[in-house]
Amino acid sequence: MKLSKLVYSVVFIFVLTFISVPSTQAHFSESPAQVASVDGVIEVYQIDRQAIKLNVLVEESIMLELFSASGTLVFSAEIPANATTFSINVSSLPVGQYSIIATTATESQTLKVGVTE
Repeated sequence: MKLSKLVYSVVFIFVLTFISVPSTQAHFSESPAQVASVDGVIEVYQIDRQAIKLNVLVEESIMLELFSASGTLVFSAEIPANATTFSINVSSLPVGQYSIIATTATESQTLKVGVTE
């Protein structure tokens, strides 16, 4: 009995370790104006030192939150239903990595973005 639990545990850990899950991370390493898109609630279509510009992919209202790398909430807004685009002003934020969390009544999406000079 104990051996079978151990075997199941080892198999479970192996599966979690080696099964790849698609990432919804947007990478902006060289040019701050690169275009990155993902399936979900929103997609980033432009980022520069002034703003993160988003395409809205759903026709319902979205709660949008922007967190710094340390986990501090630095921006939040509700995007109204039927909006097609939305911009987050980042001109006053320090250069660095941020997480965008977009939440609707039925799903949530997290994107990682970098704000560069």
